[in-house]
Amino acid sequence: MVIDDYVLSGFSTLGGNKIVDAHYHSRTKEDVESFIKDVVISGEDTMKQRREALIKTHLQPPNNNSASRNIMNEIYRITGK
Repeated sequence: MVIDDYVLSGFSTLGGNKIVDAHYHSRTKEDVESFIKDVVISGEDTMKQRREALIKTHLQPPNNNSASRNIMNEIYRITGK
């Protein structure tokens, strides 16, 4: 992504630095071209595992279920059905 310092400043106050740091940044046209060549075309994504770990720990719903399945399971648990 092309860095916009103003936009990124909001992430630090929300604790989003880990998410921002797990993505590629670019400040120039050359950075974008390098990203496309190295990551998109060549598939050399050195940050992939880092992003996947963040997804698993911060974004994926618990119990490896979808959010709707977790809600239904909780309704069933509470109602005894």
